[in-house]
Amino acid sequence: MALQVTDDLVSGKGARQAHPNLLERRREWLLLAQAGQEVGIETPEIGIRSLLMLPPPGAAGILPEPTFAPTPENLLMLQKFADPASPEQVTFWSVHAAGVIESLVRRSLRLAGDELHKVHRETLVAVCRAADLEVLRFDVSRLALTAPQAKPADRNWALPPAAQGLSAILLGCVLDDERAVIWRESGMVELWSALGERTWMAPLQDVVGLVAAGVSGTVLVLQQGEGESLVRLSRLVVAYRRIEFIAELPLRGWHDVTSDTAWMVQVGGDTGALDLPSLLGKAPRVDFTWFIQVTDEIRTVAFFHEAEPEWITYDAREGSGPLYEGWKLTTSGKVKNTILNPGQRSPLDGRAPHFDERAGQLYFNRQSAQPREAPPTADVPFGDWMWTSHSILGVDRFATGRRFTFETADWSLQAARRARVRMMERIDPLAEGAAMVDRFLSADLGRCDFSILNGDPASAKLDRKMEFTVSGSRRAVISITSNIQDQLSVLARGRKVATGKPADKERGPGSVLLADAHGRLVRMDLVAERVDIFS
Repeated sequence: MALQVTDDLVSGKGARQAHPNLLERRREWLLLAQAGQEVGIETPEIGIRSLLMLPPPGAAGILPEPTFAPTPENLLMLQKFADPASPEQVTFWSVHAAGVIESLVRRSLRLAGDELHKVHRETLVAVCRAADLEVLRFDVSRLALTAPQAKPADRNWALPPAAQGLSAILLGCVLDDERAVIWRESGMVELWSALGERTWMAPLQDVVGLVAAGVSGTVLVLQQGEGESLVRLSRLVVAYRRIEFIAELPLRGWHDVTSDTAWMVQVGGDTGALDLPSLLGKAPRVDFTWFIQVTDEIRTVAFFHEAEPEWITYDAREGSGPLYEGWKLTTSGKVKNTILNPGQRSPLDGRAPHFDERAGQLYFNRQSAQPREAPPTADVPFGDWMWTSHSILGVDRFATGRRFTFETADWSLQAARRARVRMMERIDPLAEGAAMVDRFLSADLGRCDFSILNGDPASAKLDRKMEFTVSGSRRAVISITSNIQDQLSVLARGRKVATGKPADKERGPGSVLLADAHGRLVRMDLVAERVDIFS
């Protein structure tokens, strides 16, 4: 507010009369706001003011990194605050403006795609003129404004063979402005722009997790700590390429995405949500906004962050078989506990089966269906499961259409006993050393869900098809076909993002990052229905 009130005093003719003390005080105000409004989470206005007033000193080749997405609204705000005559902005306009503005304009055009509106184009022309980018200004001004064209009917993309092999990508996350941070097996952390340019890299060892922190332009970096049960938590401030230590915690589980205000984790025997503003503040603090105390013998393996947060725990204490349990914190503050049973769906009936405990038989959710024997649980493989608001389905399915699921039952001793038996039936037939890990992939915060269709093992066809679906829809937006030996897998799925349309508040699914066995980074834009290979 203080910055807004004094803007007129340092702009235009007033800039030559502004007292040096006022300029210094405004800088202090902005530093206080930039410190994250005490939270480390910048609004677009603070990010834009920081870009103009607090650029890093140095040569033109060292460009400050904008912390805001290049949406039409943000560029309009940039145009509003831009004042080359202001003494506060001398460094930016004399050293950095050309490179930064050109990058922002090109990224904004890419986000707009075929739906460039008149107001958006005029804004781009104005910021180009302010930065003396006459060639780019002329090119943008000549862009034709066309009606949105229909999306291509064929949305199936094929991954070409790899030309060379790179170090494998093990971890990644998608920032709110569509940039990506990845970590390779070679121990290098890399920052990639939305246009597929690697803009920074640095050595970083023993990384076990990368989590984009809301809209802050910050990435939470998790590394193996000194003790076996400790995790070293740091933050990567992307704008300044700086890694800052936060704390060392007994983190036993964490969500791979945050909301704008909280991050769901398990610390010791407590499962809850850490306050993100406190965690990213100038003096970081580890504070729970809420938590449920269970026991450190039970591990939280998945989180679902919505209005009523949910999580899944795995109990593998000796003396009893393993058990998955589902938990939900209702808006009334009560905790609901359920049992998760591994089962499978029939190839003839896509609906989930219902197990009748009294009859000991499996019924399908159709009145005319006849009772059948329950399929052997040993057939239910360990692997990835897509967790939506209404089901937990196996990501992999077969050409026959058969698909596996986890059924939910109200908690009772009898239900828990039966679930432990069914889990043991899955484990007993496995060969020694076989993978016994289930990953539950949450389709929360507007993230897309996906499934994999494997070819017929009896045929010579080695292709596998990955289908990606917008949350709440059954229609596949994009599919990618690859050779099964490429081992294409999903690294991270972005939260909902602005579509770039200035006239509305429409938001679409965020980008999806994939990686293959050859170290290639693949980015999928579900809004533009486009797939790009970055490396």
